Amino acid sequence: MNLKINLNTPTPTSLLKKPPIDLEVDEFEQSGTWDEIFMLGHQVPLAAIKAIQFQAVEPMDDWASLELVHLHATRDHIVLLDPEMLKIMPEEEQMLRISVQEVLNHFLLNAVIPTGSSWLFCTNEFNSLKTSSIELAKGRNIDVWMAKDTEKAGVAKKWRQMQNEIQMIWHDHPINLARYERGELPINSVWLQGVGSLSKIQPHSIIKFSRELHGESSTLANLAQFLNKPFHRLNAQVISELEAGVHFIDGRNQVSPEKWESIWQACLKLLHQGQLTSIQLTTEHFGNTLISSIQQSDFKVGFFQNFFFKKKSIQHKFPSWNTFGSKINWQPE
Repeated sequence: MNLKINLNTPTPTSLLKKPPIDLEVDEFEQSGTWDEIFMLGHQVPLAAIKAIQFQAVEPMDDWASLELVHLHATRDHIVLLDPEMLKIMPEEEQMLRISVQEVLNHFLLNAVIPTGSSWLFCTNEFNSLKTSSIELAKGRNIDVWMAKDTEKAGVAKKWRQMQNEIQMIWHDHPINLARYERGELPINSVWLQGVGSLSKIQPHSIIKFSRELHGESSTLANLAQFLNKPFHRLNAQVISELEAGVHFIDGRNQVSPEKWESIWQACLKLLHQGQLTSIQLTTEHFGNTLISSIQQSDFKVGFFQNFFFKKKSIQHKFPSWNTFGSKINWQPE
């Protein structure tokens, strides 16, 4: 069977205890997390790839996304909280959008497309800005992650004016007053992210040359649509029945530890059954890409010999990720 698995794994705990293998990547120069860059390329055009769900998108058109967020003021700085905490209802998004429609009309050349917790728009006015994704900036002081000018001065200032006007309108908006009453965080600002075009998408070669993509991330699902590749939600049963071809399995993004363990076990079972000659692994270590591979022979020595191959142990689980992950020999890509 000509089956190959490229498995994107969580970073093993043992690696997190070690200093970087190479110089640490400068996050301040990035537009997204390692995972987002791995999927989309260094510009991380999140808005453009998300927009293809809602309308036809020209490859060269620049898009941007306004994410509805809560900015938390501390004693000496402001922190961007994870938007997942807000659990925005459809009627809340609609009423907040209506309240700032004049602001949007004034600053934006094109109408926004509401997506539930964000607004997408085709942009010329903000296409030169360097933006940071929510995933990169959340939980941190926003000062270093705010949109910045690159080619033309004054564009970031225009963006901040728009953001400030929206914040003032939402400060005592009925929706937020009601959220206060219920003990919920107010939706008090918007965050600009994902500026770029489809032409800037540059997925890692591991994704580019895989026939099918598996994961939980909406970004990976959007990428699969863009690349015209089949996409599957993570499912251990589906993994155990994979057909011939090259499959990319993302075990990192929005994957619970329990689900990841079930996927890991399913992959090891395929290896044990001889349906795979090896499993190619990738992971992230302080912003660097590490690679490795595992084969059946890796389980024939030492601790794993009895555990993996004796008939009586076949009825039990194979080595857990936490157990085996610490034994993997990772190398810089």
